[in-house]
Amino acid sequence: MHKLKYSWVWAALILVGCVGTTHSSEYKTIRDFAERDVRPITTEIYKKLGDTELKILVCKPDGLKAGDKRPAILWIHGGGWVSGAPEIFIPQMKYFASRGVVSFSVQYRLYKGFSYKNDKKLSAEENAKLKEAKLKEYTSTPADPAISDIVQDCEDAMIYIRKKAGRFGIDPQEITSIGDSSGSHLAASLGTLARIEARSNAVVACSSITDLTTGFGPDYIKKTKGFEDEKMVDDPDRLKRAQAVSPLFNIVKGSSFLVLAGGKDWLRDEPENFYKALKAQGAHGEFKMYPTAQHAFIVYNYTASLKEITQAVLDIDDFLVRLGFINGTSSLEMPEGTIQNAVVGKIDEPFLEKKVLQQENDFPEYLIISMKVKMPHKFNGTLLQMTGTYGFTWNIYNGGHDFVARRMRLRGPQIKFKPDQWYDLVVSLGEEKVTIKTGDQEANIENTIKHTFTSNEIIFNKKLGAEIKDVKVWGIAK
Repeated sequence: MHKLKYSWVWAALILVGCVGTTHSSEYKTIRDFAERDVRPITTEIYKKLGDTELKILVCKPDGLKAGDKRPAILWIHGGGWVSGAPEIFIPQMKYFASRGVVSFSVQYRLYKGFSYKNDKKLSAEENAKLKEAKLKEYTSTPADPAISDIVQDCEDAMIYIRKKAGRFGIDPQEITSIGDSSGSHLAASLGTLARIEARSNAVVACSSITDLTTGFGPDYIKKTKGFEDEKMVDDPDRLKRAQAVSPLFNIVKGSSFLVLAGGKDWLRDEPENFYKALKAQGAHGEFKMYPTAQHAFIVYNYTASLKEITQAVLDIDDFLVRLGFINGTSSLEMPEGTIQNAVVGKIDEPFLEKKVLQQENDFPEYLIISMKVKMPHKFNGTLLQMTGTYGFTWNIYNGGHDFVARRMRLRGPQIKFKPDQWYDLVVSLGEEKVTIKTGDQEANIENTIKHTFTSNEIIFNKKLGAEIKDVKVWGIAK
């Protein structure tokens, strides 16, 4: 069973959301909205099931009053229907609040899935037989919840905000559902197979899953009793249930769709197939592919580069402008280009303690950092760190090193420093790769997602005790 886990992402967002000082339409990057904007997020309970309460997050634009007719967005998180949380879309909620949109992000019940832990008292063969028996039992009993129940949760969230449109200050006929991965399945469901009163007026499906009859979709549709050993194609009832919760088989005219896909997404074909089906059925649909983007590119601090997520947010903004839901020009700007052959920062004097190089604006997104460095007899600390979500950390210790950035890591003996010896060190942070070079030693780390190194602060010599001099930071061309 395929699982996508974003729990560490939304936990990090909760933390960075606490360090801002203000909220402003003058913010220029999605990073500003994620890490500086402290616009409040409120929580309401939209549904109760016994002891279970399902919440919905609300983010309001400045000046909102009850009775207003603002556009609204219902954000629906991904996570393979088995994980994730509504907090994952807080940066996007805050950005669109700056555009006058009331944003909601919904919590829904999660599919439990199947798991089996081996019994140490049993042999491997006995465990295999017991696992197979339990799997057969699991696949033939009703799911709690089924995918149809999860769809219903999202329908109920839509109905909740639509019924309270006056209190929320929204136009009940200008509500867009936006989702990522399994959340895009749920968002697209609201534009296709949902009850009329729960139907969204527009849909943005990112990394979309819309056909649960193929791929890993059948893993989430319970097998019919008596058909436990059959494939979905040979289980008519199960196939019917899968089609009933697949937007691909339930396209209707009415909602407008924007389908966004990543060229390096393992789900690359499914979004395009859904778009083609929309057009074939006469529905209003638009499509865009980001050639280098991976799965879940709309999620902040996950797989996408800052440029990729910025472009996706801008494309959603443009889509809503074309629909007439919002107007004006976005404050977002693509990350600034690099500076060629220019020193953008330096530390002239030698130092033995931690040193911070900081400037008002961010450093260029691709850099060369050069210095002379001499290690003490015993050492284990951070030689270089660019702070923030889009930074990096390079730790040095006797016998090796450990470089960590988003979706990048290299550790081991590739770069070694001997104590009490001066080294000329050059660290090149490029669009294609990171290169660390000193003398005849060189380490290269592929920058597979075109990660931009974006921060206004670089820390040197953190708990390392090295002697460092002649520090220069250069902006470089891509």
